[in-house]
Amino acid sequence: MKLDLDSYFIGLENQLPAIRAGELHLFVVQDHEWIERIANFFAQQTRILYLVEAIASINERIHFATSYDTRTAELKRLKKYRAGTLVSALTNVAAPHDAIIFHIRANSSESFITFLFDDDGMSLLRDWARKNEKILIVLFEADPADRHIRSRIGRQATNCQSLNTLYQGQPDWRWDIHHWFDGMKIIQKELRLRIISPILTEVVHDIDQSNDAARLLSAEAPVYYVHNALDGSEVAPIEWLALEREDDWLQALKSWSDDAIVIGFFRGQTMQTLLRTVYEIRKTTGPFVRIYVRERDQAIRHHDERLLMQAGATIVLPYGLRFSQVVSLIENSIDWRFNKRLPEHFNDLIDLLVPEQLQGYLPTSEFAESSLQLAELAEKQGIDYTLIKAEPASGHTPLSILRSFKHRREGDLSTTDGNNVYFFLFACRASDADRALTFLFGLPIQNIFKSEERIHSLYLVTTCCNRLVEAGGPDFSEDLKQSNITVERHEDAYDRYFPRPKPVKSVRLR
Repeated sequence: MKLDLDSYFIGLENQLPAIRAGELHLFVVQDHEWIERIANFFAQQTRILYLVEAIASINERIHFATSYDTRTAELKRLKKYRAGTLVSALTNVAAPHDAIIFHIRANSSESFITFLFDDDGMSLLRDWARKNEKILIVLFEADPADRHIRSRIGRQATNCQSLNTLYQGQPDWRWDIHHWFDGMKIIQKELRLRIISPILTEVVHDIDQSNDAARLLSAEAPVYYVHNALDGSEVAPIEWLALEREDDWLQALKSWSDDAIVIGFFRGQTMQTLLRTVYEIRKTTGPFVRIYVRERDQAIRHHDERLLMQAGATIVLPYGLRFSQVVSLIENSIDWRFNKRLPEHFNDLIDLLVPEQLQGYLPTSEFAESSLQLAELAEKQGIDYTLIKAEPASGHTPLSILRSFKHRREGDLSTTDGNNVYFFLFACRASDADRALTFLFGLPIQNIFKSEERIHSLYLVTTCCNRLVEAGGPDFSEDLKQSNITVERHEDAYDRYFPRPKPVKSVRLR
């Protein structure tokens, strides 16, 4: 028994081996409609046993065409799943079927996901498929860009005949084949997919990456700008072309041209969204298109700027730069070319990005875990960081100091063990720590710290965090909810509100 993909993906003919009995294949898919497409395609070819959790609603399940030979079996939700029980039940219900589709969702019970991806569940399923000569397809409905999802599937890669992720890219869907074992060979591909009809999908081939394919206009190349890249008082040159939304570049920019586009970065926009936009433009259009990222109402930290350059940006136009200077820089970077190696997968960039949720106050155990994660990330990239342990000065309490700490962005963390306060500053050099702390507190640190210790090595950060976990501390999450937000006007200033002295009455001297 075997299943093939050739007849569904036009342009993939004879590029992948057939899926055969005794194999386990894992597909991590971002979209439920794609889950249904893949499952129905397999159901066209053989008898399918569909396994799904009993708690899944009708809309969360896969709907097969009535003409297909399929049967549904439900998995009861348990506090703990046992290998022997699962194998016995699977053997009983799967006997008349050639292939089994395991449908798992990101919001499935944590105990079942833990059993499959953190314990021995996947290796158990692999061994069962080999012993019983069954095809086993695991469809995991989740976002492949999620750091925890990638970590979990990565640990199970060796148990799978193939590991695949399918997600929405720009402009097309992406199918990343991380590995597909074919005898003594390993197949790895990054495919772009375009949906033609409910039953047909086309593989879109990359642009011709040869100099002969380039259509360069030099000074005559059009310059596009997204409306949010300019403020209301700025008037773009008459030859510039406006785009209402960022994703309008799909229709505007030509592949293998030297067109230019200006994108704004503003408060409220996530770095991951901007990074993906830049990466997709570069990936789709080639090395000659110029991509300018303009800081609108806040500065991009140096670490994130480096990631943008790796993703394909031409230059980051600094906050505070006059618009006339912006125009001048664009006009003087004609004939620019992206000469770096673009990462093969967008996830390679995401792995280097500081998670958005890692900012502000965290209880001691979470602070320790997050600080270690950030320190390891910084070490991997050769980036500086600073961990501060400080004793409050007379008249201050740990809670009052934590309330005064106005974190700037991702990677600025704080906590307390009840006696001392701790701060982790990602991408902060030792020489910049005083300046950074002054900005974050709005006053000299000598006024609030009696004594302090600063740490800049992974070994000492690990030691400090281990001691912090052992010591524990109060949880001030509720107390700090309202003070965990900062309004940032520009790179070096924060809004501060201090009580003003009462007006002094003038007194006439006689």
